[in-house]
Amino acid sequence: MPQIISIHSFRHGTGKSTFTTNLAVTLGQQGYRVGLVETDIQRRSHFSPRSHYSSLGVDWGEHQPLLQDYFLGQVSLSELVCDRSALLNPTLSDAPGYLGIIHHHFNFVQPLPPELRDVQQIHQILWEITTHLQLDYLLIDLYPGLSEETLPLIALCDIFLVLLCIDYPEFQGTAVTLDVAKRLEIPHITLLLNQVPKTLNTPLLKQQIEMAYDTSILGILPWAEPMQTLEKEDIFSVSFPDHPYSQVVQDIAHHLRQFSSANSLENKLNSSSNPGLSIFELIELSPVKRQLITIMIRHCSMTWEELINATEQEPQKLHILLQELLEQGFIEAHHTNQKTYYKPRLIRSKPLLKNQLFNLEDL
Repeated sequence: MPQIISIHSFRHGTGKSTFTTNLAVTLGQQGYRVGLVETDIQRRSHFSPRSHYSSLGVDWGEHQPLLQDYFLGQVSLSELVCDRSALLNPTLSDAPGYLGIIHHHFNFVQPLPPELRDVQQIHQILWEITTHLQLDYLLIDLYPGLSEETLPLIALCDIFLVLLCIDYPEFQGTAVTLDVAKRLEIPHITLLLNQVPKTLNTPLLKQQIEMAYDTSILGILPWAEPMQTLEKEDIFSVSFPDHPYSQVVQDIAHHLRQFSSANSLENKLNSSSNPGLSIFELIELSPVKRQLITIMIRHCSMTWEELINATEQEPQKLHILLQELLEQGFIEAHHTNQKTYYKPRLIRSKPLLKNQLFNLEDL
């Protein structure tokens, strides 16, 4: 069964897309058929080539077919998928691999059609693609952070990889992301540490982060100095196959094969009694309710006045929406200092603070 792997980080600049590119190529070199969905949020009229995908020879021009174009029947599957199998040097396997690239574009000015915000519809689209291309793996390079566009792409995966760089700003965001993933009942959730200096005590670092997040670490990617001077058309794991970074990517690819496919996308589509459907209902709410919860996720908790200002909803309508969400159990209310604070139930009741993690000076 094909495995759907969503790769996420809470902010830009973590090396997520570079890692995803190298993982896709490594799996392809090992003889597997791999699809890579690259997501982006920007205005299509201001489309610009993505530097981290220039190594794959993909030119994301203004007229590049998008996943939503395929869903709307405007392009064929062969037009949607950019076949980059020629880049694979099958040094790790005698079997020929496959690598196909797909672009999925979010546009704030012209939002996605409602069908592409529906988890089951996205399931069906991706299942059609994986079936027709006979994929072993479909990697989804998610846009950083949490939004109503990325939540369905997190919910549908079999394996959720969260990339974490060793600096403080994203620790709280990563904690929220992992909590969301656990409540979505994703079968396999794991962390990846990236850009880790050689001077750190990596066994102690691994132990403390796994304890802080209650999540296992699949791999620790070291700082790769040659990557800073790599030509944009080169792929690091191909140019430097013996570098520790490339070796870790190969180890990660090996471990991915050991994950069970019992909760594959096909099983999710064919099982209407999946206990995770109650969470899917949250993602499949009306756009107004979904937007309201998304805003609360970004701010953790908000007062009535803050929600009025953020949503620009009429007070009476906002009151009705909040009451319905409270009755559904998707949000909760807390009274502090004579004020009522609303927060989504996806957020930890006790936020993970920086000083609750660890001190880098001890490593």
